[in-house]
Amino acid sequence: MPKLKVSSQELAEKLTNHGIEVTGIESLEKDTVFELEITANRGDCLSHLGIAREIATIYPALARKGGVYNLPLKIPPIKFKEIKKTVLLKIKIEKPYFCYRYFGQIIEGLKITPSPAWLVERLAICGIRPINNVIDITNYVLLEFGQPLHAFDYSLLSGKEVIVRWAKEKEKILTLDSQERSLDKDIPVIADQEKAIALAGIIGGKETAVNENTQAILLESANFDPRVIRRTVKKLGITTESSYRFERGTDWENVYSAARRASHLLEEICEGKVVPKKIDLKVRPYVPVKITLDINQVNNLLGTKLKKNEIINYLKRLNFSSSKGVKGKITVKVPSYRNDISLEVDLIEEIARVYGYQNIPAEVGCFRPGNLFVSDRERISQVEKKICQILTSSGLNEVINYSLLSRDAIDQLNLPSTDKRKKLIPLKNPLSQEMSFLRTTLIPGLLHNLVNNLRYNVENVKIFEIGEVYSTANNTFEEKKYLSGLLSGKDKILHWKDKPQVIDFYYLSGLLDCLLRNLEIKNYQYQKTLLPYLHPEKAFEMFIQGQKIGELGELGPQLEKKYEFPEKVYLFEIELEQLVTYARLEKIYQSLPRYPFAQRDISFLLPENILQEKVKSLILRTGGEYLRECELFDLYKDESMPPGWHSLTYRLTYCNPQATLTAREIEKIQEKITSALEKEFSAQIRWKKLTS
Repeated sequence: MPKLKVSSQELAEKLTNHGIEVTGIESLEKDTVFELEITANRGDCLSHLGIAREIATIYPALARKGGVYNLPLKIPPIKFKEIKKTVLLKIKIEKPYFCYRYFGQIIEGLKITPSPAWLVERLAICGIRPINNVIDITNYVLLEFGQPLHAFDYSLLSGKEVIVRWAKEKEKILTLDSQERSLDKDIPVIADQEKAIALAGIIGGKETAVNENTQAILLESANFDPRVIRRTVKKLGITTESSYRFERGTDWENVYSAARRASHLLEEICEGKVVPKKIDLKVRPYVPVKITLDINQVNNLLGTKLKKNEIINYLKRLNFSSSKGVKGKITVKVPSYRNDISLEVDLIEEIARVYGYQNIPAEVGCFRPGNLFVSDRERISQVEKKICQILTSSGLNEVINYSLLSRDAIDQLNLPSTDKRKKLIPLKNPLSQEMSFLRTTLIPGLLHNLVNNLRYNVENVKIFEIGEVYSTANNTFEEKKYLSGLLSGKDKILHWKDKPQVIDFYYLSGLLDCLLRNLEIKNYQYQKTLLPYLHPEKAFEMFIQGQKIGELGELGPQLEKKYEFPEKVYLFEIELEQLVTYARLEKIYQSLPRYPFAQRDISFLLPENILQEKVKSLILRTGGEYLRECELFDLYKDESMPPGWHSLTYRLTYCNPQATLTAREIEKIQEKITSALEKEFSAQIRWKKLTS
């Protein structure tokens, strides 16, 4: 078959469209270097062999009868002789296991010299510093196969035994970067009979390193648990080419083939002699992943009309073998190097890559109200989007904070011990003290945002956040979404003639009224309460149809003094799932009323301690079906009124969709309302007026 002849630009474009982003191309005298951005799930592409597989998938050979076949891969040569000699070597893997396979091979008669020019040049191009021919070969094979290797000086191994184990408490090791590291029982090591000789999967120890006097090595090739390596890297603050690959998962089958490839090069370049004594220790058998793939599901998700044979051919190009299952389904066997594939949707994504994202149709679905079904998750997503539109159009900015906080951030809210927000969930391995616990409320994050803005002299802040909070109840873990907001300073000045409006509690309640009305929520109330982090006179709970959904109010004096905020701060927090329950996304259209509206004003004296929300609720309930709107438009107080009383004036709007309301009918409703106000709140009616 002829060689593939394409330009570097074309290949870069094809790879990027295939999901392997090319971020740079450098042309050298004899070679072209591609700089690739590999996503965390594609550990198999952290090697030249892995990228070659992708290219072979992109450029299949001509179609033959029975399907499309990939270009053949050119596997690096593996050929060496074994000498007739017996050497002592023991390998042991201790429980609990973090190493699933460990291969050890002895190679003698080595001549340690600088590497040949071609090897030095290739390593340098890939950003690896040449050291000596043995070390350079292990690094070169790492780049070829994606399998990290390590060479120990065999003569420096105590007892000629290798033990894969967890470190002992306060055990120390001098690593190849000349750093002495103190270990604990959660760190995996490779050891001999006396000491730790390497941090497993990360970096070797200096005491057993290959040097100019080395004549024999133990070549190590292993398969480690990615979670253990990732945790150790974070704890010790060290990252290497080896750990970078082990963290993402390596190929079980490569353990053996990479070691054999290194043996070939060690014989060819270093004049090494491979000893037959080798140990391939496995603590568990490798079981290939098998996934049942539904053909209809492929087409439903991708919006395509692919046939079964086409899908099987796409899978073949990816080296996925398949067998027939029940009708309309196939069983797919995943190759060992693709440890990112475990679900049916993963396979469908792979099919989309080979089929070509550009070939997947982009269609706009039709809106059919009569047949519309919205799942709970989709409904929450739609309400979230609607909330963001409402709040951003009201002048707020959305923020996204970390889901982690410190204990001090919660303690500052002065919550009682019985409050579930006080029961923090700690992280086992926190990055810092400030990020030690999962957040139980969004409010500390918003206060932190305000502090940061004030540092940059941004005093007018209106922000909101939608995010998860975490709690424990009855020994169960709960994760819920909340909507929270913070307002402080002055409102935006729209015109030079306008005076800026100072944000106060009424601004906050007006904002929430706007939000709830746009979500088609009407039966909501605010009830005064006491909350430890809010002002005792300006703290409220929000209810919808008797169900508490949130809290709002002015920040308490203690916190305001602690942070030294220049303006009053107003907060709200609402349980999003509760809000979604009462929100209405569907638009209901109705014809304009045929009969005119009539408006009446009613004014009365009322004790100041009675909430306006209760008054409005009573008026609406008493007014019945013809009372369409009830708005407070005037509040008045003077010396002639009894102490602790004030005057409220409401405008009531009436309409009967079936006929014109007469003055007498409206008067009857008005009298009913005044009687209810007098009876319920001891209100003193001042006057009633017909306005239209």
